[in-house]
Amino acid sequence: MSIEKNVQIVKNFFAALGSRDKKDLLALSAEDIEWIIPGEDWPLAGTHRGHAGLENLLEKANETVETSYPEPPEFIAQGDRVVVVGFAAGRIKATNRTFEDHWVFAITVRNGKVTNIREYIDTLALARGFEMAAIPGALPIETDTIRKRFVKSMNMFALLMTMTQLSLNQNKIHTVFAARAVWHLEGIDYTNRHLCDREGVHRQN
Repeated sequence: MSIEKNVQIVKNFFAALGSRDKKDLLALSAEDIEWIIPGEDWPLAGTHRGHAGLENLLEKANETVETSYPEPPEFIAQGDRVVVVGFAAGRIKATNRTFEDHWVFAITVRNGKVTNIREYIDTLALARGFEMAAIPGALPIETDTIRKRFVKSMNMFALLMTMTQLSLNQNKIHTVFAARAVWHLEGIDYTNRHLCDREGVHRQN
């Protein structure tokens, strides 16, 4: 399958995800799909397998967070791999705290189906969102178990994303840096990469 078709499948997947269309998501996913979300001690973290795992993840997401995507994501593709770079804003329902997250999804598409998703997200931002407000006699937020375990589980990419955002604060540079970081982690050769702009138009770099 062509790179352009793989990108379109991923775009359709994200459209279904945004509209919470479970039927379309299952139709676009392989029966043995694997979705990996980093972190510990929060409902969405872990490895979710198969259609049953995907349905369970969607239900937990609906119960746990409200998320919006103020900016269209960018798609970068090579072979059967599509890297999606984006930004999300949301609210944790249990605490009513808001968060912002610069994220990257590394997605594999085979035979017209999404087979693997690995998220690279700002786990610290989500940890802060899950923190409860301090109350008299409670442990300080910095010593809260959930926070400490989230911080401990923060992956290298989250650190790179944070450093890049603070030091560059330029979307285009941030996007290229983020994509190359994920390519490095995923073992993708970014010297022969294909980029798609936010409308999905394919171009060679």
